Amino acid sequence: MTNPATVAPSAPVEIDAAALRAARDKRSLTQAELGGLCGITAQYVSQLETGFRTRVSRPVLTSLAGVLRVRPETLRKAA
Repeated sequence: MTNPATVAPSAPVEIDAAALRAARDKRSLTQAELGGLCGITAQYVSQLETGFRTRVSRPVLTSLAGVLRVRPETLRKAA
């Protein structure tokens, strides 16, 4: 397991598609609404939720977590 303190701040992280979808549903947001609030497209949100894309930048992870009101670790795939 990698120590988060030793990972470069800009290194992409793996996202948990199911956790992202569950957090978005809990906030009653559409993919378009979440994307708009985070500065990404609805298509990108869809790709993350379906597992087509599995990695995001730390700024995107932080933005998603902030809008969804969860800790970033909640959206990260377990190692």
